[in-house]
Amino acid sequence: LGEYEHHGQNHGRRVFRKRRPPGAEFDEDPVYLFYWDERDGRDAAGWWLGNRIGGVERYAWAALDSFMPPTRFWRMPCTEAAVRQDLWLVPTGHGEEVQMEDHDRLAAVNAIVDSAESEAFRALELSQSVVSDHIDQVPEAPHVAITELQEKTKIVEDAMNFLRRHGQILRRANSSCCQEIPLLEERLQVVLESVQKELSTATWKLEDVNRKDSTSQQAQTAG
Repeated sequence: LGEYEHHGQNHGRRVFRKRRPPGAEFDEDPVYLFYWDERDGRDAAGWWLGNRIGGVERYAWAALDSFMPPTRFWRMPCTEAAVRQDLWLVPTGHGEEVQMEDHDRLAAVNAIVDSAESEAFRALELSQSVVSDHIDQVPEAPHVAITELQEKTKIVEDAMNFLRRHGQILRRANSSCCQEIPLLEERLQVVLESVQKELSTATWKLEDVNRKDSTSQQAQTAG
């Protein structure tokens, strides 16, 4: 996929453009990494790789409302139902973050906490709905809930790391903005514990479904 560098903004998030090959004066096939909000529907929202910002030709999609491009949970091609476990985006460093103004840093932290919290709440609602209401009609419901909860656990953990890293920078600078960091950490810790608890419940439900299926099959065999 190559290396990408900051190239403006779109829909309140940074845009990244694939770096030109060494010696190239222009890109014949530019590739952009950009965020698109829900103005065209939830199916169009998230982070995309495409030949132009908002263009029709798109190569990969991560359906996440994160402040920065997600490292995981990419679908490539975009029409794939399952995320690619072998596809990662790796940040090359945090040097540019150190140069941020304190209020910009706090705004970035708040944005990523809000995003992670929102993603987690949606996963909790989904799990509680499918596991409690549809488990008898849809046996694969626990699988759906577990996958969603595992993805959101990682998102919240990433947000926690992001928050701690920026919080340390604010504390070292003795900035007044660091006063909000403990409250943000508490918010993320609460939602992380809720997701982990629901993940345990969904896992238990799945094991229970598997036990019942096994018992039913044994009874049919014996009969």
